Amino acid sequence: MIDVPATTLPSDGTLTLAMHIPDNFISPSTSAVFWVVMIPIWALCLRSVMREATPERMAYLGAGAAFSFLVMMFNVPTPGGTTAHGVGGALIALLLGPQYATVAVSVALLLQALLFGDGGLLTLGANCFNMAVVLPFVAYGLAAGVRRLGALGVRGDRRAARNRLADRVGAFAGGYVGLCAAALCVALELGVQPLLFRAANGQALYFPFPIAVTVPAMLIPHLAVAGVVEGLITVVVVGFVRDAAPEAVRAWGTRATAGEAAGADGDVSARAGVGAVVGAVVGADAVAGAVRPAAAVAGARGVRGSAGSGVADVRGGLRGGGLRGGDSSSGAVRSDDSRSDAVRSGGSRVGLRRRALRIGLAVVALLSPLGLLAAGDAWGEWGAEDFMAATGLDYVPQYIAHGFTWNALLPDYSLRGLPDAAGYVLSAVIGVAVLTIVFRLLAAAARGGRSAQAGRGAA
Repeated sequence: MIDVPATTLPSDGTLTLAMHIPDNFISPSTSAVFWVVMIPIWALCLRSVMREATPERMAYLGAGAAFSFLVMMFNVPTPGGTTAHGVGGALIALLLGPQYATVAVSVALLLQALLFGDGGLLTLGANCFNMAVVLPFVAYGLAAGVRRLGALGVRGDRRAARNRLADRVGAFAGGYVGLCAAALCVALELGVQPLLFRAANGQALYFPFPIAVTVPAMLIPHLAVAGVVEGLITVVVVGFVRDAAPEAVRAWGTRATAGEAAGADGDVSARAGVGAVVGAVVGADAVAGAVRPAAAVAGARGVRGSAGSGVADVRGGLRGGGLRGGDSSSGAVRSDDSRSDAVRSGGSRVGLRRRALRIGLAVVALLSPLGLLAAGDAWGEWGAEDFMAATGLDYVPQYIAHGFTWNALLPDYSLRGLPDAAGYVLSAVIGVAVLTIVFRLLAAAARGGRSAQAGRGAA
């Protein structure tokens, strides 16, 4: 039992904090520290993303940012009658890489703060550090470690089965531990405020509750509910994408080279097409083998693994079929048809995947009002006018009452004159649309930079 003064707890004796830190809950100097930390992190991650960018990869990144934005709108009930939510940063890290998650979640958090007043602008650096750095990097490192441990001492078919199990366990553990680690950071950042910043009369200037209160208040709901939600979302979405679009998934624990990044633009289909073309010339064995690269990627061997599988399939076709007399001329004729079929097939698969992403995001957006069903508010979902009633304190800290304010266009995901559910859906649609535009612009910038670099190289 934590023994704290009665005036430092709400009237019902419970306290639950939100993952988004509002403006004025931490001091400007604390906020400045996190901005100084985050600026080089943003620069490094964005440079890495832009260097490896392809239209397909940027499309997945934009979808990941939109999914993260929508997940954060889904509130779930937690112990104490309050609410919490997932973030989605772990699944982006496991699918594309942690630096991609940093960019995607940071853009989603900036949009939430600017347009919807969810989280703060001054505290954006701290919120991005917690949810866009700590969460994805912890999740990625833990998932990669679990996968390596799962593969120790196992060979052959048993290794593949063990890898699949380790992938699921690692994905859940990464999402769960990553979110809880981010929640712990929030608790520490808030809890040090009354130790560092007090008025002459002893009242807190910013967030008033000490670490002894904030740590359990933040961790209990995330350990019990929100972390489980994040883990389950990570397992389900990562598993679905690995099956539906394996070429979009980076092998955990590896770093894509520039060539591999360029190959992520639907090129597994192209490799399969090359295998089919060669198989038509050298023998039927290679034709069946041409479809195996995607399965190799789905087995979490990454893009490099798919290329190796494609080479092995072609070699198998050479050994099994060979060039048999008159078959060579007819095979040469069939190669053009096979190439055309492969191109059409690859293009249709890319189109279907993008259509599935749009449909999935639309469904999640339409279901977003379900987040309104969770009763209660998380700490940080109310302003200075609600502070005393929500906390049970007999005062409002000075800078929470009279600090920086930002008048968002759609505060609390609502629009005056519309029912709450309609405002929530409209906010979800607007958020997804804005994020789609942002990442299309980033993709265009990446293409422009690559074209300019190619032009300089040709000159």
